[in-house]
Amino acid sequence: MKSYDVFRFAVRATAFLVSTLSEQELRHVHRVILFGSAARLSATEESDIDLFFDVDGSKQLLRALRSKLNKAADEYGLTNEALSFKSQGVDNELSIKIGNLNAWKDLANSMPSQGIVLYSKYTAKPETVQAYTMLSWSVAGKYRGALLNKLYGYRAANKLYPGLLEKIDGRRIGRGVIMVPAESRDIVIDALEKYRVNYSRIDMWTEKLF
Repeated sequence: MKSYDVFRFAVRATAFLVSTLSEQELRHVHRVILFGSAARLSATEESDIDLFFDVDGSKQLLRALRSKLNKAADEYGLTNEALSFKSQGVDNELSIKIGNLNAWKDLANSMPSQGIVLYSKYTAKPETVQAYTMLSWSVAGKYRGALLNKLYGYRAANKLYPGLLEKIDGRRIGRGVIMVPAESRDIVIDALEKYRVNYSRIDMWTEKLF
């Protein structure tokens, strides 16, 4: 199991949870934020997937939503999609918190550096928010060496040749996982396809990371 697989599981689970809410209920949901180890891509098999639903409304509404979402989380665990993740070793428990983010001071303060918004109503984009694309692959095939040199650079004759990630200000997150600014993702995707690599892609908006 890779921490990136836990992240993918969190994204899919969130989509399922949101889909169970009615139009009226969604009016009260401003954002769904992934935080904790899953957002930092450091989750293990024992890690919970921490989701915060930023909601406005009465205490009665929050209790009703909490009950409904916890029930939906149990239902998601029985879906074919969740069972497929489980067969890959991803069976992390969803830990759902609900409330107004402004009332959760410690959590709110950690969000700019550690939170990833998985669902949000559209608002004007703050200057500190940027679009990123996460790309991952498990097997690079016979072109693995060439691909790694292309992405991360190499040294020859005592000279260091920078890789594509350095040129576009991207980052290596883990083995076979990179994060790049969205405006530069096509350059990386072209390289992956050139070297015949099967890859997965997730687009996201979050506070500027680097």
